[in-house]
Amino acid sequence: MLTFMRTMKRLVNEFNRERNRRMSHYNLTSSQVDVLIILLRAGEGEEVYPGTVQRELKLSCPTVNGLLNRLEQKGFLYLENSARDRRKKRIVLTEKGRNTNQILSQLGLEWEKRATVNFSDAELLVLGQLLKKLELNATQMPPELSPDAESKPDLCR
Repeated sequence: MLTFMRTMKRLVNEFNRERNRRMSHYNLTSSQVDVLIILLRAGEGEEVYPGTVQRELKLSCPTVNGLLNRLEQKGFLYLENSARDRRKKRIVLTEKGRNTNQILSQLGLEWEKRATVNFSDAELLVLGQLLKKLELNATQMPPELSPDAESKPDLCR
């Protein structure tokens, strides 16, 4: 019987708690940081829409809308009509939002170093490979093993 799932759940919860603690200094939550990371990683001139965030983070449309509204209220981004499709709203980072890139990168590196302090380079390589395999397996589960795998409509546009 596999026993790592409980450990993984506790680990994810601990990472989120620590990330929330660190990000509270910048008036951000872990989920809001996830949205900012998607926007910061978008290529030059690439338009990002709420549906993109929904798919990337596997969140519901109302959750994405709530995250975007809070980030807009805090001055990290704004929504505007897309130049390509006026029916869609694209997400645009403000200067404040763009300035989070350095902060998030630095904090991410510090946290990763701290979390992996007792690992050798070889162990980190194997861990990375195993986590990628685990992610691939989880995303390719047949519908009968994953009750939430039903296709949900993309309502965030």
